[in-house]
Amino acid sequence: PGTSAYIPTDYVGDLHIPLVGGRGFAATVRLRTGQVAIVDGVLAGRDWPGEDPIGQHISLGQNNIPHITIVGLVKHARASSLEADSNEGFYYLPLSQSPSPMLQIVARTKGDPATLNSAIQNAVHAVDPNQAVYDFKSMEQRVDDSLVSRRFLVVLLSIFAGLALLLAALGLYGVISYGVRLRVRELGIRMALGAQRGDVLKLVIKGGIRLAVIGLGIGLVATFLAGQAISSMLYKTSVFNP
Repeated sequence: PGTSAYIPTDYVGDLHIPLVGGRGFAATVRLRTGQVAIVDGVLAGRDWPGEDPIGQHISLGQNNIPHITIVGLVKHARASSLEADSNEGFYYLPLSQSPSPMLQIVARTKGDPATLNSAIQNAVHAVDPNQAVYDFKSMEQRVDDSLVSRRFLVVLLSIFAGLALLLAALGLYGVISYGVRLRVRELGIRMALGAQRGDVLKLVIKGGIRLAVIGLGIGLVATFLAGQAISSMLYKTSVFNP
């Protein structure tokens, strides 16, 4: 029916995935108890549109596995990347009913996550001293790792944008300087008739600001028109964000 994930009892709460309806997995769920599942909003909306999915059943298409009863509904969460979403929908199965030789442990703490490394390792080794425990990372680190390629692209674009701004400033300076040279006689006459240096400076700066405002207006319009092309690179950020 969708993408499956085998999770422990407190997984949904630990990751703050909002529970919309029903309940989470009870601590009493075991291998020989009734098969249960939690589905997300995407899967529920696709398979039971306009209906309450709680109490419905799903089948994995295996004869030796009975139909699985849906006991909870959660909001859709991106499982592997913040950049894209397949919108395929998830159903979560209790790990206690589907034991696996390899596990990923999720732990929530109010302090530094790195302080839990030795505690988690000791707890696992207390059960099985030969079990390997590795790849300790905070959720922030995992999110950062998933965005490395996108971050590199953003840094590269920022460098090019900085160079473009520098070239624009140099071009504006060149235009103003050329305009001043063309008006040397005019400015000289103004000063001969009593104009102060500040008045002449204001006159030149006004011309430069006028050019900058016109260029800025054209640039902003072009940016908004091209916004659709770059919208796929902006996660939860509007094209009109400053």
